[in-house]
Amino acid sequence: MSADVLTAIADLAPRLTAAAARADAERRVADETVAVRHVTRALETLLHAHGSRGFADSSPLQRMWRDANVAARHGMLLPRVNLELCGAALVGAENAVSPFV
Repeated sequence: MSADVLTAIADLAPRLTAAAARADAERRVADETVAVRHVTRALETLLHAHGSRGFADSSPLQRMWRDANVAARHGMLLPRVNLELCGAALVGAENAVSPFV
């Protein structure tokens, strides 16, 4: 390989690494949101099958449902926040959303 090709590859490497890191972050955020959606829907199905006694204080199912639904409302798992993060990453903009929304 010529020195020019090696120099071009060396110049490109940091940008490719940064793009890969952004893509990984986008994928991780999307995967987390989808996982939370599946968990909360599965718990809804279980509670419908279990009936109103699933909400009794003594039922472990109500605790799982409550915990999952509280987690699903965390700022970083809200679909609109994720859309903003992904859009910013796609255009290379700085992430202006606090991880502790």
